[in-house]
Amino acid sequence: MPLSAPTRATRRGYLARKATHHTILSVEFNSADGRTWQAIGGGDTLAAAIAAARDSCPTEATWRPVRWNDLYGH
Repeated sequence: MPLSAPTRATRRGYLARKATHHTILSVEFNSADGRTWQAIGGGDTLAAAIAAARDSCPTEATWRPVRWNDLYGH
């Protein structure tokens, strides 16, 4: 069975999904006592993605982001 060409509605749906901006980062954090932690976070902005990654860090320390890599988006 041959594949049919996408309909106009399908193309519009694809373009709408593709236009959505989302950033996924791998973030490395340091704490004041010298520990490190790596986490993945996502959000609509760079700051939101870093904040989401920070939310998965252990709670007994204050974590500072020191570097990150884009995994998707940006």
